[in-house]
Order: sequence, then structure tokens, then C-alpha cells
Amino acid sequence: MMVPFASEDYDCDVNISAHHRNIARVPVFHNGKNLEPSFAPFFAVYIQRDLMIARIGVLDAEYGRHYRSDRVYCDMARNVGGKKIYYVPEAFVIHKLQKATDCLREMGPGSKEFELMFTRNQWDKETAAQLGFRSAPWDTL
Repeated sequence: MMVPFASEDYDCDVNISAHHRNIARVPVFHNGKNLEPSFAPFFAVYIQRDLMIARIGVLDAEYGRHYRSDRVYCDMARNVGGKKIYYVPEAFVIHKLQKATDCLREMGPGSKEFELMFTRNQWDKETAAQLGFRSAPWDTL
């Protein structure tokens, strides 16, 4: 869990966190406004089509069905597209506390589906074949 003592009764921002390992540059005397993270989890992002999608393409889920594809896209945006990623705290999105992940987790300890998606960030062989996806070269398990 990203914020173990968070209450569902109160707003809690988990975008910039040690859990995501995305804290890139935070000034010593930070005013709490915009930050430049190394990575943004893509449950709420704004991407300019003419600047990014035309330049580096769309999000590619082939090599990662969870956060891996988001990280790869952010790396491409920064390193190939020459763009910065900004976290804007004034943007407000309600994210329902990983409800899909909870459903997978409830399938039981050691659930193959949970292990594949959340832990290993991989597609099951049947779905990968149906979508024409290859296994990532770095996936050895």
C-alpha cells in the first residue's frame, strides 16, 4: 500500500511517492506547486497529440500491462521527445483505490492473475497470443 494510514474518508495524493520511485527534482525550499517527476502513473495524464503521440507514438502495453508501459512512455517522452513531465497538484482526480487490483487480490493468495499483472507485470500466454504480443526480452520468469 502506498499510504498505509490513509483513510478512504479523506483525499490522499499518491502520485509523487517513494512507492512509485518517481521523485526527480524537488527544490530544497519547495512551494508545494508543480514538480517534475521522472514518471507519472497513467490513471490521469494529459498528452498533447501533436507534440507527443505524433512524435513517439501511443502507449504500448505489449511489454507491460501495468506500470511498466507508463514508465517506458515517460522515458520516451523525456529522452526521445525531449519533453518534461509535470505533476500539477491542482488537478483533482478521484481514483478508486485500486479496485481492479483488489478484485485480482481477492482471488486468493498466490493468484496467478494477480501475480502476472501486479507483481510480474506480464500478460498471460493466451491473451498475449490473441493480441499478438511478444514476451519482453527481460522477462525471464
